[in-house]
Amino acid sequence: MTLVVEIVYFLMLLTVFPCFINVGRTRLLSRLFGSVQEKHVKIFNIGFMTISILFAFLSPYLRLDLLMNLVGAILCFFFIYYIPIRFHLACLYYPQDGQDSTSVLTDSVSSDRTSLQD
Repeated sequence: MTLVVEIVYFLMLLTVFPCFINVGRTRLLSRLFGSVQEKHVKIFNIGFMTISILFAFLSPYLRLDLLMNLVGAILCFFFIYYIPIRFHLACLYYPQDGQDSTSVLTDSVSSDRTSLQD
């Protein structure tokens, strides 16, 4: 039974992981550099492989509970502190042009339509 679970997990990693890395790499590099160039992709791939190899070598010496605590602390920092502060700053410094927040949402909808069949 364990072998079946490991084979299914391996197939999942084999199919989903490259898609996940491609989307993550494209979004990260376009956010950092504005465009995705081949040299940036090579640097990202080398960095990702280096980090993966370091974790593979250090995994016998790392305690799993310590690793989970660190990951949990970092994610909780983002969920509890960073994201609400970022939302607040985005709302505070949103470019004001005389519109309230509800008019921004309804401007794209035509008000002369009275039903969905029109």
